[in-house]
Order: sequence, then structure tokens, then C-alpha cells
Amino acid sequence: MRLILCILRIIVLLLFVPVVSSAQISTGLYRDLPDSLKPADRLHLKIPEVNKILKHWFKNAGWKASYYDEADSLCFRYAGSYRRLRTVREQCDFVHTICGYLYFSSERAMEVDESLVEEDEILPPAQATMGLRYCEVFINNFPEKSIFNEHFLPNIFLYKAHFLMAQRKHKEAYYALLQSKEIAAGKAITSSISIAFSSLGYLSETLGLPEMAIRNYDEALKVIRNEPAAAWIIGQRIYCLYGKQRTFFFDYVKTNNPVLVDSIQRLHKSIGSFPRQYNGAMEAESHVALAGVRYYQGRYAQSIAHVDSAIAIYPNLQLRGLLQDAIAYRALGSIHSRHVKEGRKLLKQLNFSKVRSPVIGRMLEDLYSLSVLDGDYKAASNYQRYLLTYVKRKARLELRGRSIELEQIYRVREQENRISKLQALQYRNMGIAVMVVLMLIIVSVTIYYRYRIGKVSSRKLIAQVERMTELQAMQIEEAREFERKRLAQDLHDDFSASIAASISYLQIKANQAVTEDAKLRALTVLNMLKESYDRVRQRSYMMYWEDQTAGFLKRIEAMVHILFFGTNMEISLVSDLGGFELNADSKATILLILKESITNIIRHANATQVEITFFVDMNTLILEISDNGRGVGNRQYRKSLGLLSLKKRMEALGGSLSIGSQYPSGTVIACTFPLAACGSFPAEHPGL
Repeated sequence: MRLILCILRIIVLLLFVPVVSSAQISTGLYRDLPDSLKPADRLHLKIPEVNKILKHWFKNAGWKASYYDEADSLCFRYAGSYRRLRTVREQCDFVHTICGYLYFSSERAMEVDESLVEEDEILPPAQATMGLRYCEVFINNFPEKSIFNEHFLPNIFLYKAHFLMAQRKHKEAYYALLQSKEIAAGKAITSSISIAFSSLGYLSETLGLPEMAIRNYDEALKVIRNEPAAAWIIGQRIYCLYGKQRTFFFDYVKTNNPVLVDSIQRLHKSIGSFPRQYNGAMEAESHVALAGVRYYQGRYAQSIAHVDSAIAIYPNLQLRGLLQDAIAYRALGSIHSRHVKEGRKLLKQLNFSKVRSPVIGRMLEDLYSLSVLDGDYKAASNYQRYLLTYVKRKARLELRGRSIELEQIYRVREQENRISKLQALQYRNMGIAVMVVLMLIIVSVTIYYRYRIGKVSSRKLIAQVERMTELQAMQIEEAREFERKRLAQDLHDDFSASIAASISYLQIKANQAVTEDAKLRALTVLNMLKESYDRVRQRSYMMYWEDQTAGFLKRIEAMVHILFFGTNMEISLVSDLGGFELNADSKATILLILKESITNIIRHANATQVEITFFVDMNTLILEISDNGRGVGNRQYRKSLGLLSLKKRMEALGGSLSIGSQYPSGTVIACTFPLAACGSFPAEHPGL
């Protein structure tokens, strides 16, 4: 029957939605509205005026019950009129206001009509049903880019979650709160994140999940820890502290753990440390929670004292939904304290449809026992029925909470498994990447090393080719010089001699000629031969002397630079023979000494500077080769086959070779030749 009446009520309210022109408010409400909220005409309200009233109605906590009914009527009548607003911005704002109003209104409605009956018989308030509908309207009709206020979307999912809780759809409410938190976190809205966490704490508390509830309340406090102490921030902190205290209280009733009592009392002191203007209602609720602890402990006088403190701090406990809890503690506490008459009088005011205390099971057991003792078996039966319904409902909520907890654990495990797989895949890919990089490095180093080796080898090969080319050029030049000298000698010794003999013979024949004509012809031929003889002598002289010692010194200079090519040594070469001409044996010996000495310096001396001097002093030809290397000892000198061979060559020419050290480091090779054995100073125009 109640279900049918509720459905008819919703239908009637929805039918009145389009009838906007007849909407009006009472004279009393119009009078009590602040000037900023009063409409221009109380008999014909406009949508923006309704929007303003519904948006700020919760600031007027002193309204009469009839005023709240009028606000409900305005909300139901005007909710569907959002389509008449011209801009998306106005529509979005109005629908958000409707959802917010229904959220607060549904909480008030739930406190009015909920009895200890089977859960399936408890109807959700019409505000929750309508609020869920308009939350979906907001989500579907207003994409995020058209929502001008960043708080709206997190708020809508928060409202949706509470509407779902009013309909006992706790799992859907849980995921709606997660969505609200994720959206707020994405936009970095601190207030919305904290509210989402505290709502998750309340839901966990309702479903009998104390650990999850405490964790969420702590997260809500952590989010606003560094926020400035504004009124809203202080109120949220107090609410979270009270939520933790209430959770500890529920858990204490369930487990009877005395440690939780200390936590409840500590949180009570923390709530009381805030100014009364912020914590008045919450401090009163905290006293009611302590009254429940004392009642459960059997300290009935202290329980009544906490109830009195709560009423003194906040007389209108009915607005907080705790009046029936206070009456229950006082009534049963008085009976247990042997103030039976006063207690029974209070019991008549008790309505278990509004008792929210977790010790209600203990209360019902006590009332059942008292009714049995009084012989009132009908009342005892009712209390027993209430107790069974309460236990069944509590067990069902705990099963839902356990289901959500297990599902959350499963989701966390799945997430951990996905993370583990991703990490394994990441490690594998990282290993492959490292191996590829190492292989690339190895290949690059190998290529670079081979390139460097090839480059060095190429340089060495080029240097060797250049050196060999220079040496071959020197050998070719020496061969040409030898051939030139041999040809000059042949011209001088053979051809010139034959011509000289022919000249002598023709001279004799000319002198013996009988006739003048014969004598003239003989003399003509004789003059021709003499001219040829002179030309041959001159040519042989030029061929023999055209590349003598001056050309040899140039070849020495070229050879020195070729041998030291690529060594980065500083070379100094000084030569001055003063016109002295070297013979072939001395030239060969000098070249061999230079080649062997330079080779030893490059291979063994580790020098940076080399000086070579070649000059004539008195009757001696001197060649000195010095470096600043590490020097050579007598033992090394004895083992050097090349130096020993050169020494023998020097001795064959009548010269000497000595090797010694110089200060501060280095080696000096000194070679001396007697001039008589090496060549001669040529005459000005020598004859051949």
C-alpha cells in the first residue's frame, strides 16, 4: 500500500512540472526570505528567481517545516523547465541547482520516514528518485566543455552517489564516488577531492568496513591539510574527525575492543578544540557517541550526562537526526539506574524508526527483557521483531560491504598483476634495448677501431710508399749520376783520345801534302776535328761535374725529411763543405751512417729534437748526429750490428765513429773522415 502511495505521489509531482505560471510562495516564506532572494512577484515566480531560492535555501537552517515543503514543491514544479532557459550556461547552472537541492532535501526526507521494517518495504524518498534522474540529465546533456564551473561535474557524481545510497544501491554509489574523486583530481579541485573521500568514508562506515572508512577519512583530512583555515575547511575537518569517531564507535560496538574507546575520547577532545561557532552541532553529536559508549559499558549515569551535554550545546538535536538516540540513552539509562518511572515516561516518546545508534541491538535486547519482566508480551514480540529486522539489515549491509571490499581487492590484485606484467615487459624490452645498444656500441667501436687502424695503416702505407718512392728516386738519380759520369769518362778516355789521335795524324798529313789544295782540305778537316774535340771535352766536363757534392747535400736533406716524416720530431740540418767534392765511397758511407742513425733514433731514442751537422774542419770531414732521447749504453752499442758495420766502413776510409751521451739526456754520434780519403777541392776549370 505504501509503495502504491509513493508512486502516485511521484506521478502527481511530475505532472505538475510544466505548470509554471501558477507557481507561488506563501506570504510567510516571502516575508522570511532575505532581500537578496525575494522574487519580484511572489504569485508568479520566474525560473532565475526559483534558481536563486533553491541554490541558497540550505543557508536558512531556521526555516519552518512548511517552508521546506514549499521549497520541495518549487523544485518539483520547476525542475523540468530548464529547457526554457535560453543559454546552455543557464540550463547547466539550473540543473546543477536542482540536483544540489534534491541532495540536501533527500537527506532530510530520509530522517522522516524510515522504520525498522524489512528493507524491501522501505521506500526511497521521492527527492532521491528525482535527483538521480536529473543527475543523468546533467551528465547526458552537458558535455564537459560546456560546463562553465569546474566544481559542477564532481558535485553531480557526488549527488548521484548519495541518491544511489538512498535507494540501497551501494555498489553503484561507490563507483560514482570514485568517478567524482577522479574528476576532481584531474582538475586539482582540493575541496571536491576531500568531499569525495569523506563520502567514501561514510559509505564504508555504513557497510561495516571500518578500516576502509578510517583510511578515506584520513585521506580527506590529508587533502585539505595545507588549505587556509576558512569556515568551510574547518567544518570539513570537524566532519572528518567526527566520521572517524563514529566509525570507531561502530567498530567498538562490534568488537568490544577497549583500545577504540581511547581513540573515541581523543577525537572528542580534538572536535572540542575548535571554536563552538564551527563545531557546535558536531560536538553535540560527539557527546551522543560517547553516551553510546558509556551505555554499552553499563555506565548509565555517564551516558545520561553526555546526553545532557549534547542538548546543552545544541538543543535542536532533531535537526541532526539524533534526538531519538538521546531519548533512548536517557530512557534506558534511567531505567537501569532505577529511575524506572522517569524512564518509562521517556519510552513513550521513543520512535525506533529514527534511532541510528549502533547500540540499538543492545537497547532492543534490554527492552525485550524489561517487557518480559513486565508481562507485556506483545511489546516484547514487537521488540524481538525489530531486533531481528535490525540484525538482518545489518548483516545485509555488511555482506554488501564485504562484496565491495572483495571486489576492490580483486581490482587491486588485477591492477598489481597488470603492473607486474607491464614491468616484466618493460624489463624485457629494456634488456633487449640494452643488448641492442651494447651491440651497436660494440659494432660502432669495432668499425671505428678498424677505421682508425685502417687510417693509421693507410698513413703508414702512404708514408712507406712515399719513402720508397723517394728512395727509388734517389736510387734512380744515383744511377743517372753514375751513368752520366761513366759516359763522361768514356767520352774523355775513349772518344776524346781517338779524336786527339786523329788530329795528330791529320796534322802530319797536312804537313806532308804535295799540293796547296790537298793541304787546305787537310787543314779544314783538322780544324773541324779540333772544334769537335773541344766540344767533347767541355761536354764531358759538364756531365761529370753537374751534380756533385751540392746535389748530394740536397739528396741528404730530402732523405732526412723523408725518414723523419710523421714522427713529430724537431729536425735541425746544417751542412757546409766549402766546395769540397766527395768521392763515391765517402758518399755511400755517409748515407749509410745517416740512415742507420736516424732509424735507431726513431725506434729507440724516444726523442723530440734531432740535430745533424756536416762540415769541414781543417783537414777533416765531420758528421755529427745528436738527439735529446734516453741515450744509448755501451752494452746496446756492442749489440748493434748496424753500428758495428758502419764503424768498419769508417775504419776502411781511415776515419772513426764514436757514440756518447750529452747533457742532460740524449745521444751523440760523431763521424770523422780524413779529407785525403774522401775527395778533393776542384780546380777553377779543371782539365780532363
